Amino acid sequence: MSRAAKKASVRKIGLIKKEFNRDTLRTIRPTEFLSTGIIAVDWAMGGGLPIGKMTEIFGEFSTGKTLLCLQACKTVQEAGGIAAFIDSENRFSPEMASNIGLNIEELLLFQPSCLEDVFETAANVISRVRHHEPDAPFIIVWDSIGATQAQKEMEEGMVNADGRRGIRATVIGLGMRQLCPLAAIEKVTLFFTNQLRVNPNKMYGATWYTMGGKAPEFHSTIQMMLKGKEKILDERKTVIGQTAKLLVVKNSVAPPHREVDLTIWFDRGIEKVSGLFSCLLRSGVLHQGNKDKEERKGGQYYWLDGIESTFQKADFDTWLSENPKVVTMINASRSS
Repeated sequence: MSRAAKKASVRKIGLIKKEFNRDTLRTIRPTEFLSTGIIAVDWAMGGGLPIGKMTEIFGEFSTGKTLLCLQACKTVQEAGGIAAFIDSENRFSPEMASNIGLNIEELLLFQPSCLEDVFETAANVISRVRHHEPDAPFIIVWDSIGATQAQKEMEEGMVNADGRRGIRATVIGLGMRQLCPLAAIEKVTLFFTNQLRVNPNKMYGATWYTMGGKAPEFHSTIQMMLKGKEKILDERKTVIGQTAKLLVVKNSVAPPHREVDLTIWFDRGIEKVSGLFSCLLRSGVLHQGNKDKEERKGGQYYWLDGIESTFQKADFDTWLSENPKVVTMINASRSS
């Protein structure tokens, strides 16, 4: 297109925009993110938790979903923001939260009894927080979608279970259709956990499904699966942690299907650089071998962009601390 034609096109678009009401025509802005506090997880999501949108993390029990959410709350607090935690499972542990550095005195903790109360609570806390803090970073964690029952289920108990089939999915769908637009307007980050179920009748494709119907999957901008791998034992054979794999199965703001290998410590959570080595190696940023001899074997690794030193895998944390500009470069290229 010639320069004159381009100017004419811009002029026409400007005239068209003037004919619309300012409340209906939106300004296109880049997606903003809140950090989870873990560099590799932020990279896998394309920058972190998208502000004004919903992120869902699901997996089997004891894989570290709640711990990751608590660390995201801690990071928001450290940035001067506000964190709200909706605990439908009634399993919030102040000891674990304190161990990872979360300020439980400043955490807004709610324990609603049913799905209807969850969405009402979330809408109320958004309204009240934004009244006092209109611009502060704000995250709402809901733990979890799968553990919360509808009001009708509570009232009828175990009677007529077949007649209530689908009621939870209906309530969740209605609630998310109301909550997600509100979060977008008020720039609130939604971070929800869900439970994983195995479908024994399906042999091909995804043999799992999540609770709550299709609404969480549809409304989520990012969906992540967390899989536990191996237990970590100390010298007394006591389990002190585990390794896990985080897989981004859906991403509407960055390339999906990125994977991160994490190390989860039960006493202190997930370290900031956890999974970063394998993440950078898999993405081709780190290279194995001797840079000068162009070898691709051995236990030496190197970084291409202006850093001459090599290191062993066991010394990665030390090498990273000696080259702080690496973290800056990673943060600058997380969405690429």
